[in-house]
Amino acid sequence: MVEELITDRRRHQAEQIFALNDCARRAMDAGHFNAAVGAFRVIAEIGGLLRAPIKPPEAKS
Repeated sequence: MVEELITDRRRHQAEQIFALNDCARRAMDAGHFNAAVGAFRVIAEIGGLLRAPIKPPEAKS
């Protein structure tokens, strides 16, 4: 069961990375470079290359 969860998690991560990469490419084609950078940043966070920023406890979004 644990192996199945790990496999599903990796597949889910791969799907998200693929979708974000497509989003970044479209944003760049449209000249929306801030959106493209944001998508690439999330890809890096998913891949463990970059830590997500830690929000202070009082910050509400």
